[in-house]
Amino acid sequence: MSAKFTPGRWERIGNKVFALTPNDRQEPGWPPEINRFGCYVQRENREPCGAPDDELEANARLIAAAPDLYAALREVLDDWEAGHKATETPSFQRALNAYQSAAQ
Repeated sequence: MSAKFTPGRWERIGNKVFALTPNDRQEPGWPPEINRFGCYVQRENREPCGAPDDELEANARLIAAAPDLYAALREVLDDWEAGHKATETPSFQRALNAYQSAAQ
């Protein structure tokens, strides 16, 4: 099964998440990377109905970590399917690091 989402790296600034991809055109004056997509994590309504700012930023952090979380989980599953005890592999540590980064 192949992933259909925009590959990483995804970045977060406040509550904005965006993905950068290499600019394969390399046109003069263009930066080496261009913005592939961007989204704002924002409340639909103002307080008290909407989420507070710290929750919005946490949601953006989780979204930005999605490619790393996916890749780390894929590695752990590959190791497990190969018969390795997942918690004793480097892939498990990478998955744990990705989780901790998303959950800050």
